[in-house]
Amino acid sequence: MARPLDPVSALLKLVDACYQCALIFRITAEQSKSDAFQRFSGKLRATLDRFGFELQTEIRRIEDSDFRELRSYRESADDAEPLEARCENVLRRTVREYEVAQAGYMPAHARAMIQRQLQTVSQLWEQFDQFQARAAG
Repeated sequence: MARPLDPVSALLKLVDACYQCALIFRITAEQSKSDAFQRFSGKLRATLDRFGFELQTEIRRIEDSDFRELRSYRESADDAEPLEARCENVLRRTVREYEVAQAGYMPAHARAMIQRQLQTVSQLWEQFDQFQARAAG
């Protein structure tokens, strides 16, 4: 059985998940002709960028040190997986990372922040799910 992540590692995984999700939605919005999707994507990206910043601030507070360099992501619209499916997968993965972080040990301040962010990310997931249902039907 895998050992639970320490709080800083769990928070770093959340930062990565937020930024990767925002990137995939940006790429998809750039390719989309749907104004509704572009607006939703903009809202989601702004939220995840803010959450990434909040998570980094919490990491600094816990570690009391300077932040390590973030990973950079290379994504393109040319990937074999359809962009809409990539959006669904990366948003689902982001929700899952929040659930994993919430289940592990976390200082009280970080736990409260994660719970608040998870509520918002879950609402975004529901909105995305409704958006997909409208687009399909």
